[in-house]
Amino acid sequence: MQTNLSALEAFLDLPIWLIALIVTIPIALVIALGTVLSARRTEDPESANFGREALAIVSGAFIFVGAFAVVTSWDNQTRFAASITNEFTSATSLAEDLGGIGDPRGKLVAEALVEYALAVEAYEIGELGTVGPTREAQIQLATIEADVVTIAETASLTDHQIDNVYTHLEALKDARKSRLTVQLPNLPITLILLLVASSLIALFGISLYPPSKTRWLKYFYTISAGLIVLLIVVNILALQSPRNISTQVQRPIDLFVNSVTEGGANLEIGEGNGEGEGEGEGESIGEKPGAPQPSQPPAGKP
Repeated sequence: MQTNLSALEAFLDLPIWLIALIVTIPIALVIALGTVLSARRTEDPESANFGREALAIVSGAFIFVGAFAVVTSWDNQTRFAASITNEFTSATSLAEDLGGIGDPRGKLVAEALVEYALAVEAYEIGELGTVGPTREAQIQLATIEADVVTIAETASLTDHQIDNVYTHLEALKDARKSRLTVQLPNLPITLILLLVASSLIALFGISLYPPSKTRWLKYFYTISAGLIVLLIVVNILALQSPRNISTQVQRPIDLFVNSVTEGGANLEIGEGNGEGEGEGEGESIGEKPGAPQPSQPPAGKP
């Protein structure tokens, strides 16, 4: 499957360490430039006061935009993860329902659910750099729904079993719809550019107008501010990265696949495997002799 990524998506698709390195370069250059200019700057109390006031405005803008971006990104990822958890919890319940009805077709549906889970994991949750619906998963889900309806209408199920099957199928579909409404990245590129620009300007002002003339304290304050800004920006970009998020939300899918493939979804119940086999074997081979017949001596006596 080919995926066309936008410039922002292609950047966010890079490894986190590489994103951090790219962000570090302009931050380091801005801090170095501000430090050099600060050393050459002539003392002018009036311009210094004006510069610090401008710095306070820019720093406030960065704090506001950064806080908004962090909260929005975190809430978006939380909703995404919750939708996937609900989706595959419902899939597990549906597989267990079908595994306990004694119909061989139930195991086929469970296997189709595994194929659906693998399609979602590979194509829909950010592994390829984007999130959203794909034809592969849509086809699998349509097949599953048709098979479930057929089983519910033709198999000898109780009303309670039919209700459970349909309830878990609808819960699976609703959770999928909820997941597909989540957009990643959800911050517009203009807001990300505003965040980066305000952070660079704030760092330039901090290095140009340090709070102390003591050299070690000035460097400590400037470098600490640069490190904090770097961590904030990189964390926001990581929360916007579909590939990074995909690694955080794969656990519910993997648990579901393992549950089905390892027999944890009760898929063998009611299939009659081994039922009735070996009945009476003990008596035929002498392992567990029954009570002696009237015309026979007890076992072990001549």
